[in-house]
Amino acid sequence: SVLLTGWDFVSVLEVWMDFAFAILLVLFLALFGCEEKTTNTEDSSPWTQQLINHLGNTGDFETVTFEFNTPDGLTTETVILNDLTNGIDAVPGDDWIKIQWVPFVNEEDLEFMRVYRLRKTANNSAPVVLVDSLRTGIFEHYEDKTLAQQGFSPINNEWIYYIEIVNRAGRSSFSDSVSYKLLEKPIPISPNPGVTVLAGEPLTFSWNILPGGGISRYRVLLFDSFFNLKWFFNEVDTDPESDILEVLYDGDTLESGDYYWRVDAFGEEVNINSGSESEERPLFVQ
Repeated sequence: SVLLTGWDFVSVLEVWMDFAFAILLVLFLALFGCEEKTTNTEDSSPWTQQLINHLGNTGDFETVTFEFNTPDGLTTETVILNDLTNGIDAVPGDDWIKIQWVPFVNEEDLEFMRVYRLRKTANNSAPVVLVDSLRTGIFEHYEDKTLAQQGFSPINNEWIYYIEIVNRAGRSSFSDSVSYKLLEKPIPISPNPGVTVLAGEPLTFSWNILPGGGISRYRVLLFDSFFNLKWFFNEVDTDPESDILEVLYDGDTLESGDYYWRVDAFGEEVNINSGSESEERPLFVQ
């Protein structure tokens, strides 16, 4: 047998203690790493996202409140109603539809979202179309500009939308659905694009009525250069003697500057969100 001196015994003991500590450390890291990996792999699906239904039309009222669910319970939010915050809606640029969603929950865990659309039919047999895929957290709303590419007219069809959100673990969840029916756009006539008018002088807005019918009212809207709503007028005469409607500006005297105006049309169907927005025409006041 080998006789260990006091120094040798202590040295061997220290070596074994260091070795045991290293083993425990490796086991701890392995267990911790496995636990974290398991958590990511077995991650639950993302919180069910909600789309914002049509909250109203620009000019209806200044603010609007809507409710939505969160992991902490029901939440209400009040927003200033304008073209960007009224949920699903028509877009003045073309025959497009804008959809909007409530703020994302646990956004740091989300990777991307998919936008789906289908055309409403009597038996709901229309195919679902994947419109687009986009990164979450970058966009607050989405404009569907592909309706004209379908085999059906964008006009006088009710379009249903929903979204799917996907997290880093590859799990996904689907939102509720919203729908909107596009109508034919009014055509602005006067003032001509970019015309200059004198402040305080009579100012008349005119446009072509929509021959297809189904319109409950028109609304002329005037915006400043920052697209703040300055004035609007509701016209309910949807069947005039001629095919042109016109209204006289009766608001406050306009200051010099750039303005934009357009005409919105609203459908007469009570239970269907429907409408259209004409192109926005520039106007200069001197």
